[in-house]
Amino acid sequence: MPNIELWYHDENEVDERHSWLSNSPALVACTQRRNYENCSYSKVLALVEYARPDFILTVDGAPILSCEVTMMNPSGHNMPQRFSCLLRSAEMGVPSLFYYPYYARRSTSDPQPRYLNVRVPLAQLRLSSIFETPSLSLFWPTDPKSLQPTRDIAKHRDLAMFVEYTLNSYLATGRTLSMHDPEVARIQNMMRKASRPVTGYDLNPSFRHYFPHGDPFTKSVLGDIAIDPPCSCKVVPTESLLTETYRQFGKNFNAYKRQKKVKLLLSRDKTFVYKGTANAQKTGPEHPFPGYLTLLDILYLRNDFGQTPRDRSMNLAFRLPIPVDAYVKNAVNRPTGLNILMEFSDFIILKDAVVLGGWMRNVAAGAILVGR
Repeated sequence: MPNIELWYHDENEVDERHSWLSNSPALVACTQRRNYENCSYSKVLALVEYARPDFILTVDGAPILSCEVTMMNPSGHNMPQRFSCLLRSAEMGVPSLFYYPYYARRSTSDPQPRYLNVRVPLAQLRLSSIFETPSLSLFWPTDPKSLQPTRDIAKHRDLAMFVEYTLNSYLATGRTLSMHDPEVARIQNMMRKASRPVTGYDLNPSFRHYFPHGDPFTKSVLGDIAIDPPCSCKVVPTESLLTETYRQFGKNFNAYKRQKKVKLLLSRDKTFVYKGTANAQKTGPEHPFPGYLTLLDILYLRNDFGQTPRDRSMNLAFRLPIPVDAYVKNAVNRPTGLNILMEFSDFIILKDAVVLGGWMRNVAAGAILVGR
């Protein structure tokens, strides 16, 4: 008999007494449930390198599905911040599922429902296209009376049935779900429909300067419109950005152009800059922003077959107003937010220094680009 396990970091996510799992007696009967802390499977441990998915389904130690579940405000930052888990699954060829409300009230003080941030399903569709691994959305039902995500466990049958379907498919074929699976195709069609905005999305002037017709992938999905990056992001000439940054640090950029690290950055003539917010301790970023960074990377920066951060059309920079001493000190512990920034940003503009991240840091054999 195969060894079927559900791995979690919060037992409530897979507790049949008060979670989606009660809708599948078959899963209740056949699965063992364990905390990630007790896991020795290399592929499961690799899946939690960026952040911990809510649960992972394995058969004989092989992950066949990674899931994120949230009932938070669908228009807010909570959804995009979870994207790093979906990206990590795709990098490892493991199908992923994101379960969240399509629309719901934000709070008791706001009577109007908020609709999902359409960049989430759009980025999942692009993620699936790039890695040829399904990354899917299913929607947490909304109570029609309260307009809040329902807490009625019986309403979460779709989630249970999909997990059960994934398991049965693997047991029958020995393979994880593919892009050609009919259930995958059905869900992706639903995601395309959900990606059409109910409310307006602002144009991003700096992005439209270089892409006057908008983002080609989102336009290919929606047909008549394209969805721009948030206006908190800017696309700027790389050399202009570095010249101004060096000037602020009291340095003449022209004197540094021949350095290997600088040449790496200048090899891409444009840079996508995301302005983040420091946490209260000024030791790293607020949690939501780094996960959103991975979504923006996939949706707007990756080349059509770009499976690594090196395969980008422009640099990815993050502004983080903390001192370099705090950055260096906390980099050792690699808390989730800082960990994602260090792996995905080509460079991070700190309060008093610029540091390289990801592949650029590794190739250049050093992180510090310039400081005061």
